Amino acid sequence: HTSSGCKDTGYVSVTVTPAPIPTITASQDTVCQFKSVLLTAAGAATGGAYQWIGGPASATRTVNPSSLGNNTYTVVVSNGGGCQATASYTIFAKQLPNVSASAAPPTFCPGDTVTLTATSPAAINFVWFPGSISGPTIKVTPSGSITYTIGVASANGCTNFSTVPVTMDSISVNAGADMTICPGFTANLNAVVSGNTSGVNYFWSPDSLVDNPNVQNPSANPDTSTLFIITVTNGSCSASDSIKVHTIRTPQCVIHVYNGITPNGDNANSSWFIDGIQAYPDNNVLIFNRWGTRVWGGNGYNNTTVIWNGKDDKGQKLPDGTYYYLIELFDEGRNLIFSESKWVEVTH
Repeated sequence: HTSSGCKDTGYVSVTVTPAPIPTITASQDTVCQFKSVLLTAAGAATGGAYQWIGGPASATRTVNPSSLGNNTYTVVVSNGGGCQATASYTIFAKQLPNVSASAAPPTFCPGDTVTLTATSPAAINFVWFPGSISGPTIKVTPSGSITYTIGVASANGCTNFSTVPVTMDSISVNAGADMTICPGFTANLNAVVSGNTSGVNYFWSPDSLVDNPNVQNPSANPDTSTLFIITVTNGSCSASDSIKVHTIRTPQCVIHVYNGITPNGDNANSSWFIDGIQAYPDNNVLIFNRWGTRVWGGNGYNNTTVIWNGKDDKGQKLPDGTYYYLIELFDEGRNLIFSESKWVEVTH
């Protein structure tokens, strides 16, 4: 209206955009903890959008409910006119059965039996893999290092898994090929060890026929054919092998003389060993210096109680150098059957 009484009418056009009415559907309403569920939102008009709280900007979302009980997920739906609305959906998560696994022993030797034990208070079914073996405790004989998996199921239908690794320790030994020597001569034994050789220990038997039963490569002096057995251990596993030393007397089997000793206190080659002399107990062994002066002599040389160790007849250490020996062997009638004179080196 105006002051003169005139009037007119105006019009305003208002467009009202309907608010979105969002909905959510789920592939499952109740699941075990951490199991995947697909949520699908709807209700956005053409040109609208979806935004999940704490999730992607899309109509669908995959969730893994982790909290025991209700887990609620919310989506914000907008239309092309700027209106928004929200919708929420609740997934119920059932508790997983707790499970732990152990192995005894966790490190084993080839052929050993390992006991696997699973602990799960809520479980009603236990299955081990590989093998699909049922039961909370089983015994296995693994052929190598392996990881076992235990699957358990509880009364609420939920399953859970745990793993336990077992490690195979191993050691093997090769004593070498059989050999043939003259009776009383030296057989140089040698054990070749493979696998876990950390802290390896050696034992040769019969130990009375080797110079040191606890080394890798002892010397043996059997008078008759003998089977030597080597056993090695690394603290957890052991292995054995054997070698046959055959003794055969031939025309060449008299004695064998080594041409050097090193009496330096390390107990290696410290005495003069004469192969085969034990078979001739009636013998004379003489040592001379380079001027021909006798410095040591022994009757009934036997490599043990009568043996030269680089000293003179008075027990004094001889200086380094070349010395000369005379070895005489006699038969039971005191007849000379063998005589040899050559040199031997002494090095401290």
